Order: sequence, then structure tokens, then C-alpha cells
Amino acid sequence: IFSNLSLDERCLSASLVCKYWRDLCLDFQFWKQLDLSSRQQVTDELLEKIASRSQNIIEINISDCRSMSDTGVCVLAFKCPGLLRYTAYRCKQLSDTSIIAVASHCPLLQKVHVGNQDKLTDEGLKQLGSKCRELKDIHFGQCYKISDEGMIVIAKGCLKLQRIYMQENKLASHCCGLSCCRAQASDAQAQRPWLTGPAAPRHVGSSRTGARTRVPCIGRRTLNHC
Repeated sequence: IFSNLSLDERCLSASLVCKYWRDLCLDFQFWKQLDLSSRQQVTDELLEKIASRSQNIIEINISDCRSMSDTGVCVLAFKCPGLLRYTAYRCKQLSDTSIIAVASHCPLLQKVHVGNQDKLTDEGLKQLGSKCRELKDIHFGQCYKISDEGMIVIAKGCLKLQRIYMQENKLASHCCGLSCCRAQASDAQAQRPWLTGPAAPRHVGSSRTGARTRVPCIGRRTLNHC
């Protein structure tokens, strides 16, 4: 029953019924996936308390939370090494410090959506590319300070990528990492000519040129106005 309740319903309603229900609402199994988006009550202190109480968080969404900073995200990353999916759209106050902490402490990360973060640069992308080999889904739309330099490290290090979303990334060319992917695809086919299935190179369309390119594992990418 409690698993069907939303975060607000558990925290603001059910947990107030009695001590037993409060303890049930605080059970770790209900704190694996957290959607804290658009909640201005989310501060560094709150993130630290959440991470301390439930260190088995695998997914968190802090999009549009403007009251927390890099400090809170760093604590969360340090205490939740099993994090798989990290979403932080429009958190313009966050910098490379946050994404570097997430990359350093959460090596199993599969999804990173950090669109519209003005302070994110290639330094953060380099850490993701070198430390998060399980990445499958990335969103860097409207992150204006990232360039080919960071995307190439992502392309070389994250061979399981299936989806890349980039929009209005004016410093990154529309095929910034694909040349690396093409080279790796050729090597993979040369070594394993029977390679088929999800790991096989796939055709991917470019929204700007209409050209088709073979890249490994990439099932979908969106590159608008890059």
C-alpha cells in the first residue's frame, strides 16, 4: 500500500498518522527513487539528511531546485555510491563540482540529465567519460560551455551509450564524438565480425545534415542547433 503513495503523500500525510506508520514511511525501500523536482524546500541540509538515512538511492531528480548547491550534491554522491540515474535540469547554480562528485563516487551511473546548466564545462564531461563506463543516456542540452573536447572523452569512455541529447550546444560540432565511435565500431567488427544485437554498430541520422553514420550502441541521438 505504501509503495503506491507519492513522496508527498508519504511524508505529509501517512507519516503523520502514528509512529508505526511514520517508521514504515521511512523504510529504505521507499527511498530508492526520489523525485524532488521543483521543491524549493530542498536544501543542502535536507539532501544530507536524506542521503544519511537512505544510502541505497538509485535515482534522484532535483530539477528546478534552486535552494541547494554543489555542497549538497557532493554529500549525496558520496553517501549514495549505487546511484544509477541523476537528473538536474535548470539547476543553474550547480557547477562542475557537482557532476565531478557524482562521476567520482557513483561509477555505476547509467543516466545523467543535466540540461540547461550554464556552469557545466568540459571538465565535468571528462570525469563522466573516464569514470562512468556504464552510461547509456546523457542530456546536455543548453549547456553552453561544453565543446568537442568533453564530448570526445564521453564518446571514447562510454561505449554503452544509447541516447545523446544536445540542443544549442554552440561549441560542440554535430558529429563531435562520432568519429571516435566509428573508429571503435570498426575495431569491434574487425575483432568480432559476428557481432550482432545491441552491441552492434547502428545507423543514426543527423538532424542537421541528413547523413547516416555508423556508431556503436547509439540507438538515438538528438543534436539540434549544435
